[in-house]
Amino acid sequence: MPLNETLDALRAKMTSQAAAAFEEVMQRLDSRLLADNALKTGDVMPGFELPNAEGKLVSSVELLRRGVLIVTFYRGSWCPYCMVTLQALDAMLTPVLERKASLVALSPETGGRAQFVKSKYGLHYELLADVDNAVAAQFGVLVRLPPRYRRLLLSRGIEAETLHGGAGWFVPVPSTFVVAPNGIVVHAEIHVDFTRRTELETLPQALRALWQNE
Repeated sequence: MPLNETLDALRAKMTSQAAAAFEEVMQRLDSRLLADNALKTGDVMPGFELPNAEGKLVSSVELLRRGVLIVTFYRGSWCPYCMVTLQALDAMLTPVLERKASLVALSPETGGRAQFVKSKYGLHYELLADVDNAVAAQFGVLVRLPPRYRRLLLSRGIEAETLHGGAGWFVPVPSTFVVAPNGIVVHAEIHVDFTRRTELETLPQALRALWQNE
């Protein structure tokens, strides 16, 4: 089943309270402004060095030395759409990544949440803690959750500021970037609508196109 069909099934189960909060997100976030600010095809990816689920620092420089790099941002372990997507990424890309490519998933969550997610879902790629959302900001995909959505999360016991280790209720917009070994972005997808994600079949296609040009 295509990823977005699975996500549609999740969206269909939204309560009226969640649907109202979702509509506020869609109204408050300007997709055109976000698209203008975010990294685009042809841009140079900013470098980063972040702790992984095991607490070891992972450098984008080292990852690019191995080959193509896929960078995906997810909101956190509290987001069911993100968890479905992370599992689908693992199933789709683990066989492909064996050929000179790496995948990293970034979230602002701290306090061992990356290790929890990686262990719970048996993921085979790196989950990185984007401390203070520094990398999301550099990629141009950082947004602040509007008030109604914050209240919804709090009513469900989700205190994002505690999970992220910082104030402000900032989260990355779900987005995926394919970066060539020279650091140039060759594919970029950004989803203000967090219930929609990159159809994963497009990623192996982007990888194959890069490898054919080697």
